[in-house]
Amino acid sequence: MVVGIARRIEKIEDLSRSLTDQPGKLFALRCDVAKEDDILRAFRWIADNVGHIHILVNNAGLTRPTNLVVEQEINSNFMDNSNANKKVTRKIRNDKKLIQEIKRRKSISPGLVRTEFTEGFPQDGTKEKLEDMPDLRPEDIAEGVIYALGTGPHVNVSELTIRPVGNVY
Repeated sequence: MVVGIARRIEKIEDLSRSLTDQPGKLFALRCDVAKEDDILRAFRWIADNVGHIHILVNNAGLTRPTNLVVEQEINSNFMDNSNANKKVTRKIRNDKKLIQEIKRRKSISPGLVRTEFTEGFPQDGTKEKLEDMPDLRPEDIAEGVIYALGTGPHVNVSELTIRPVGNVY
């Protein structure tokens, strides 16, 4: 069983419906990882409805393709995620039901990934700058996750950084 967590769960729900003839189950769960209460609520829901967490994959990214990353953006996309992750880890460490089986935790740090998200950037020259930057495809990230999950049970690939060749940031 897999629980997909996101602020917007529509795509996870669509994917879940498309997998009904496959073994296993994909649950869509709304959660803003910048909000500690959302994260704790998600972990509680998983513990109550799915059971043990065997593998946790955390993926967050920045959104503006600029040379100087704006402090607010770092706070809302990286620091909030990182700080919430640390706070939640401390809290769930003391909750036997939540922490029972988290054996392998993954954090994926991708470079620029070409998705509909990047296609939605404003027409202020940003999109044109993106076209000149080396990028990754969602499949590249999926392959990295599959690699990390495919290692032996005695191996934990805890941090996976995936950057496009020619990356300058």
